[in-house]
Amino acid sequence: MPLKILVRSRWLLLGVLALWCCGLSMICMPAGVRAGELSVAPVNPEFTQYLQSRSERVVESCSEQGQELSYIPSPLKAPPVTSKSLLGATDIFPTSFDLRTLGGVTPVKDQGSCGACWAFATYASLESFLKYGHGGHKRWDFSEADMNRYHGYDIRECKGGNYDMATAYLARWAGPVNTSDMPYLYGNLLLEAAPGAKVRKHVQNAWYLSERADYLANDQLKTALMAYGAVTVALYYGAAYYNETTAAYYYNGPTGVGRNHGVALVGWDDDYPRSNFVAGQRPPGNGAFIAKNSWGKNWGKDGYFYLSYYDKRLLPGVAYYNAQRPNNYKFAYEYDPLGWIASVGYSSPTAWFANVFQAAEDAASIEAVSFYLPVPYSTYRIFIYKDVTGTDPRNGVLIKSMGGKQAKAGYRTFRTYRTPAAPPAVAPGSRFSVVVKLTTPGYDYPIPVELDEPGYSSAANAYVGQSYVSSDGKTWDDLSLLSSFERTNVCLKAFGG
Repeated sequence: MPLKILVRSRWLLLGVLALWCCGLSMICMPAGVRAGELSVAPVNPEFTQYLQSRSERVVESCSEQGQELSYIPSPLKAPPVTSKSLLGATDIFPTSFDLRTLGGVTPVKDQGSCGACWAFATYASLESFLKYGHGGHKRWDFSEADMNRYHGYDIRECKGGNYDMATAYLARWAGPVNTSDMPYLYGNLLLEAAPGAKVRKHVQNAWYLSERADYLANDQLKTALMAYGAVTVALYYGAAYYNETTAAYYYNGPTGVGRNHGVALVGWDDDYPRSNFVAGQRPPGNGAFIAKNSWGKNWGKDGYFYLSYYDKRLLPGVAYYNAQRPNNYKFAYEYDPLGWIASVGYSSPTAWFANVFQAAEDAASIEAVSFYLPVPYSTYRIFIYKDVTGTDPRNGVLIKSMGGKQAKAGYRTFRTYRTPAAPPAVAPGSRFSVVVKLTTPGYDYPIPVELDEPGYSSAANAYVGQSYVSSDGKTWDDLSLLSSFERTNVCLKAFGG
């Protein structure tokens, strides 16, 4: 039986193994406050605004459509983008591209009166990846109801979410499950559905696309669409900016308005006429993405709409570009079921972090390691030690060292060996560590952490002897022993057999 237990309720997160149990109380560290030399990256201002207004806020509804708008901003704020493009110049792209004509999308769904757009957009991406040829063109139908109910955060069911929440749910192997196992009944989720539905895929990679440098800097979005299928995005939706006749949307209001809706992009048209948008507030040029909504086939053009390149609140999201068979690894070791909540660092783009795990009683090897890369073109070095003793995660026998550079930001799994070589071995029941040195160009908070953010991730917990941080890889601090980090762990997993 796998060491990883699939958590089906946020209340169970407090008691899953020793890895996820209760710890000391914590007051989350505000931006700029230090514990020793360690500091936390500034919180996303949109998230702060959301928390301040939540006590008075009911999930907004678009009265003209009767649909829920339920995207919640993440506490993570993406680092500033660079001008460096990914995979070449824009002239490598065709003027138009449409996954619908390539058999790369699954049917449009209807979220009804439940605020779960973020879950629908997530599975629009994952299902598209698998149908686009990466999963044998099989048509999957994953359960948004399961993600919406068992995401594990403080957000009440049907009251919203975001793509960081979705990634954490998938990365801890809580899903996806089939809709047939956990049906979605629009505004009324299946109340009697028991946890424990069979997980159909293990998602091991997710590409976090960078915020656009300008309205026409769409290389990454187009690259992701052509390579992997549909891509999630967030936007601000207001009915006044939507042309129902042409199914064209362009928001050109104040840039300070919070994003409130999640959809999936399925293509683009560089020549889409600006005249198709609402008269009197048309974009300055032609061009639009083709977006898949979750308001049913009777909305828009069979459930799709055109989203102007010049939309002022369009925020690139995630491409879920890897999903493996659920038997890919026998064991999963982790302390971060809620995933990446914040980033910390030592006023330098380079930092070290580590987790110490106890191998399962029938474990034999460590086959892969995963963590989050905050920015594109990060460089990493991974070390695995067996027979670890004491409070230094490097005080053991080094059994693997590997490294490289990654063009994509996001969640990434790295295999520790290549066949026919054998994976690094560990003794059953022994202590082993995974140590990472990470450099994030232009960003001084390289260490991704799960922590207790009141009103968002209060189920986060930590124990002494789990997660460690260091500025130089020589002197280490137990993260849970640092003031204001008592319920904090680094986001670093290991997988084995």
